[in-house]
Amino acid sequence: MHDRSSPHVIGSMAWGSALTADHLFVSSEPTKETFTGAHKVYDLEAQKEAYGFDAKEAGDGIAVDPTGWFIASMQVIFSFWG
Repeated sequence: MHDRSSPHVIGSMAWGSALTADHLFVSSEPTKETFTGAHKVYDLEAQKEAYGFDAKEAGDGIAVDPTGWFIASMQVIFSFWG
């Protein structure tokens, strides 16, 4: 699920709930001065990546609502602090 040669590490993770109880939501964070990232979902039952999201920014946080229907992700797009 994670390409070890990429300049990213797995950052935020959140377990699914209700409809997505068997899913693990994961966002990557860069290890270098870049604001790119990947956001994927691992299906524990199938034991493989279920799908990804088209957001390409670095992930700083991820949450799943109690119904498992809504996923919120916070990305860093730019920083005011150098």
